[in-house]
Amino acid sequence: MGIISRSSVVALVLLLSAGLASAQSKVRVSGKVLYKGAAAAPKEIDTHEDAKCAAHGKVMAEDLLVNEDGTLRNVMVFVKEGLEGKEFEAPKDPVMLQQHDCRFEPHVFGVMVDQQLQITNNDDTFHNVRGTPAEAPPFNLAQFSKGASNSLTFKAAEKAFPIQCDVHGWMKTYCWVFEHPYFSVTGAKGTFSLPPLAPGNYTLAAWHEKLGMLEQKITIEAGKKPAIEFTFEEPKK
Repeated sequence: MGIISRSSVVALVLLLSAGLASAQSKVRVSGKVLYKGAAAAPKEIDTHEDAKCAAHGKVMAEDLLVNEDGTLRNVMVFVKEGLEGKEFEAPKDPVMLQQHDCRFEPHVFGVMVDQQLQITNNDDTFHNVRGTPAEAPPFNLAQFSKGASNSLTFKAAEKAFPIQCDVHGWMKTYCWVFEHPYFSVTGAKGTFSLPPLAPGNYTLAAWHEKLGMLEQKITIEAGKKPAIEFTFEEPKK
């Protein structure tokens, strides 16, 4: 083995220091999504056409779920602008889409380009999985029994597209495909959290299946954690 020169050691230390400083300057962006207006209670879905589905109990619509504190569930929040020219490696772990109690779980989700999407039937009944992306070919997968599973990957970004079961018409989920990992879906607390972002200017977007899209520009500064809020308003009748 050759002798490592002092200059090489110094260069390596400087490189590692620069990488550490860059990582430390990144800021985690988080916040919440609010709903302004009077939200009706979720409607119960009639599942009697399949006794095995009906046996699971009530299935409630998920297209507009407002939490008790006025925050909103199932909103996809993501970086829309500011990452141009950067490349991100897809995670090795798959995103899991489950059919459980005759519902798709989750109701809204994201996956990265080239990341595996694993779709599994956890119900003791027949489901099909039909998706209509804009960039990739449409797909229709038959899952005849409990434990049936299929894997998909996408080669290009996709805006929200529906995946549904034609056997049980109430079953629907929405899939986004991103070229980066900076996305998050709000849940029971109406909050979101994105991976740490480097200082710079970005445009964030928040999408809801019934209420549309909101956007806002943010500036990330090292050491300053922004508090982000989006507020969707009740649709005018």
